[in-house]
Amino acid sequence: MIFLGCSGWSYREWEGPFYNSNSPSLRFYSNFFNSVEIDSTYYQIPSKRTVFSWIKNGSSINFSVKLPGDISHGDEDMKRKFELWKEFKENVLNPILQHQDHICVLMTVPPSIRDMDAYMESISEITDSWDFLCVEPRTGKMVENYKEAAEIIKKYSFIPVSVDNFSMRIDWELGNKHISYLRLHGRNPAFYERNAGYEKFNYRYSEAELKDISEEIRKSEKKFQETFVFFNNHPNGNAPINGLEMLDILGISRMKRFL
Repeated sequence: MIFLGCSGWSYREWEGPFYNSNSPSLRFYSNFFNSVEIDSTYYQIPSKRTVFSWIKNGSSINFSVKLPGDISHGDEDMKRKFELWKEFKENVLNPILQHQDHICVLMTVPPSIRDMDAYMESISEITDSWDFLCVEPRTGKMVENYKEAAEIIKKYSFIPVSVDNFSMRIDWELGNKHISYLRLHGRNPAFYERNAGYEKFNYRYSEAELKDISEEIRKSEKKFQETFVFFNNHPNGNAPINGLEMLDILGISRMKRFL
């Protein structure tokens, strides 16, 4: 099965390109996409009340969430990271697991990491080897040797994330267990520039590029039980526009179309 959506839904800049005159709404979003990746959990662990509101408004979709940055990137000691994981699990993961059978937790690896093996061992301890932790090396030598990093990720029974960006293309074989997890960042050269901020994700895929990517998604679908595809090129409404185009290319219909 293909789960397709965007990395987030609450962007004011999507008003017009996607939301028309409406404010960002998960209920509206869920009329088009069957999955969403929530990146805001990287910055702050939400309350249970907030999470239950997501579930209520997105009752027809599958949720993936990002691991808090204070766990993956923070300088806190291990005791504090264990506490943060417990809070994250209690406030976010457990409520969502009342809504769906399992949940993918996305984690990006900070560029400062030199010993990937030791780093993944510590993450495994903190998360109690969470079955569906999806790991994305973002920069540095881990990107240059992505497949080597992917093997270390698999060693700890986690799922390597396959990415599309300026210099990398989807590698559908990178999945693990029964899951393939794909993130489409756009192909802006600024992606690897320091302090590029918003601009690094400012890219709209062409129809030809989307068709090429769709072929890789189909290959993944044949090999894995579940293929997750998230557009992270959010500026200017690029993500939902490309997402809708990909749904059409893949022949996946949604309940309603408001555009």
